[in-house]
Amino acid sequence: MVHDLAVTVRAVELLDSLMIAGLAYLFQECMKKDMLFRRYYLWLLSKWIKNWRQKDRWRRKAFLLQPLGLCIFCNSAWMAIVYYLYAFGVNPEILLFIGMTFIWVKVLIKKLG
Repeated sequence: MVHDLAVTVRAVELLDSLMIAGLAYLFQECMKKDMLFRRYYLWLLSKWIKNWRQKDRWRRKAFLLQPLGLCIFCNSAWMAIVYYLYAFGVNPEILLFIGMTFIWVKVLIKKLG
């Protein structure tokens, strides 16, 4: 009985990681030209360009722009962390979940991108 529950939880985590990877990929696609989040992407890009050459860019929080959407892998990792903590609580298996999400993102980029 316990073994069946563990297998079910793993299957749910696998499907959830695919869902988060798809959501991250969709978010990145929606930042392309003539799409819904294009202005958000341009805003992130303007902040990155403004801060990337400055000595104190780390104090200016330019490094937060990648998880906010400039890097699909950083973005999907944070989406996975937030979702996993909401769905499953604090658990050491979160690293496995983030890893599965990363693999799914790579697969989606290779197949769709």
